[in-house]
Amino acid sequence: MLFDEHERGPSGNLALQLEAIDQMPDDEQMVIREVTGGQRNIGQRASINYSDPFDCFGRNAESDFHGEKRLNKTHESRSDPESRNYKKSKNGEAKMAYLGHTVIENRNGLIVKTKASLADGYGERKTAIDMLAELPGEHQKTVGADKNYDTRDFVASCRSMKITPHFARNDKRKGGSAIDARTSRHEGYKISMKVRKRVEEPFGWGKTVGLIRQVKVRGLDRVNAALTMTFIG
Repeated sequence: MLFDEHERGPSGNLALQLEAIDQMPDDEQMVIREVTGGQRNIGQRASINYSDPFDCFGRNAESDFHGEKRLNKTHESRSDPESRNYKKSKNGEAKMAYLGHTVIENRNGLIVKTKASLADGYGERKTAIDMLAELPGEHQKTVGADKNYDTRDFVASCRSMKITPHFARNDKRKGGSAIDARTSRHEGYKISMKVRKRVEEPFGWGKTVGLIRQVKVRGLDRVNAALTMTFIG
């Protein structure tokens, strides 16, 4: 960040923070830009004037949002109201985001279904049920997934569609895992536990080579189209 002679530069802690950021690797600097840029573009729902294009899409006003609670019920993005403030992990940074979902064929790793959803905390399992229901054929199927899908409702929904759930057991969940020995004792379950991680590989490609690290479109429908074009074409 450069300042002309007549401009007042940052002072004190801010100058030290900017200097530290300047020394970071490029990928870490990109994360900081994404987080701070997205948070500055959030406003309270009742205070956003969508009839004024300068209020929605003009320059972000200077603001100090540190320590301020920003809930999706009370705040939204000025430029993309359908996006949601979302954390990928408990200790991760919050970003304005959508969720991207894929279903792959385990034997070859090819993606057979993609879908984007709102990042509301419920999108993963709800969208997974919708995508599994769209799979062709009436024959018995299996589906592998991580322990976040190990809930009694989701397991029951899979079984009702003749899909055997091969999910990582979440024994720490209240009431224990919904996957019992009738499923986990089979060799097919063990195989699913190994190959289910293939579903992450396309996302690595999509973020480094494809279009989904930071989408350049607004709205759920357009984000869904970008996700589909990236993974399926």
